[in-house]
Amino acid sequence: MPRRYAYAVLYTDDALPAHRYFAIATKLQKGYFFWDRKKNRGELKPWGQPLNGGGGPCLPGGERDPGERIEKAAIRELVEETNINIGLLPSATNDWGTYSAAYFNTTEENLREFKNYLDNICLLDAGYAARDICNKIITDYNQIRPKYPAAPRDNELEVVQIWDILDLKTWQVIQSWANPPVDWYRDILTFLRNNVPLAQRPLVPAEETSPRRGAL
Repeated sequence: MPRRYAYAVLYTDDALPAHRYFAIATKLQKGYFFWDRKKNRGELKPWGQPLNGGGGPCLPGGERDPGERIEKAAIRELVEETNINIGLLPSATNDWGTYSAAYFNTTEENLREFKNYLDNICLLDAGYAARDICNKIITDYNQIRPKYPAAPRDNELEVVQIWDILDLKTWQVIQSWANPPVDWYRDILTFLRNNVPLAQRPLVPAEETSPRRGAL
């Protein structure tokens, strides 16, 4: 059976009609630790594992299990890559076959807090853990969380940015993504701009799964 993937898009309609902000990440060139759901254990990559699309833009996401709902897969993958459970229900989903997306509407304040918490706590811990793996200070996956409790299960994301899909230059950049794997993101974000219903209120407050080392 061919692999299928699901992605999570966090966005806000607070600033309509001028702006529609969303979160987009930059993927690391290499990852040093990963969670294998099928084996139910983590794995270290001391020399670094090159990532598909490394150094480029990405949306949090990954492989979707057979028969798994899009929103369930998107939330699971988001938690694995960020260690943050946004606590939202999707406002829309769409399936293109090989890939799919769930869209989560929140407030602009929560969206920016998500970015700051992820960049300054979760991904910072992930970077420290990767450094320790390279230096052979961490030699087992189970040593990561006791030392760096905010680190995500997967070491894939480098940084998160807030983009405006209604900004003309941003839209032109997205439309230029013509080749894999970013062509998937182009389709997913085009759907956000043109097809996701407008919503003026957050569905529920955002929450984090990682230990409270900062406010969200």
